[in-house]
Amino acid sequence: MSPASKNSFGTRETLQVDGKGYEIFRLSVLEKKGVGHSGKLPFSLRVLLENLLRQEDDRFVHAKDIEALANWDPNAATQQEISFMPARVLLQDFTGVPCVVDLAAMREAVEAMDNSKTEPETFIEADLDFHLALAEAASNPLILSLIDSIVGVLREQRMGIFAVEGGPERGQYHHKRILEAVEHRDSSGSRDSMRAHLRQVREDSGRSPRGGSNFTKLNL
Repeated sequence: MSPASKNSFGTRETLQVDGKGYEIFRLSVLEKKGVGHSGKLPFSLRVLLENLLRQEDDRFVHAKDIEALANWDPNAATQQEISFMPARVLLQDFTGVPCVVDLAAMREAVEAMDNSKTEPETFIEADLDFHLALAEAASNPLILSLIDSIVGVLREQRMGIFAVEGGPERGQYHHKRILEAVEHRDSSGSRDSMRAHLRQVREDSGRSPRGGSNFTKLNL
């Protein structure tokens, strides 16, 4: 959201139209401050640059990302990845519907876990649904097949973690971090959040009163 922008380069202004104010980020201000050459960028890259200015939060979008794109050189040997958070994404049915459904399923699973921290069966089913939706979103048939083949073992593992003091809360913390990274299309953050979740699962499995030795090697 633009109100959260750090506006490091002072490009945010208010455009008045028919008595209404609209927040805009002027690319020309960057050039005046000696940052890049936005006036010479292809129009598509100007759209990306404005998006970075609007979304700069020092978490997913940093000042260095803005500078890198503003100084884009088509002849440069190396390129830098940037975050892009559009307001709308248009996709054809075959790709758009599964994408939206998987993300919605992850959100519903997180909400279900929030509402069932004293109901192990409901919590664990939502936990499994979350990871299935995550695998669906990643279009990873191998993970889907693996989860489906060992769902009984996973359910028993999760039941053991549920019995560990603070286990459900720790798991849910990581679920929300994973979901947030997926929503922001942050591949690096998604991987880091998933690794942190796996470490938490292994540690809590080891503390489980059911005995964690059979489950600590499960990295799901």
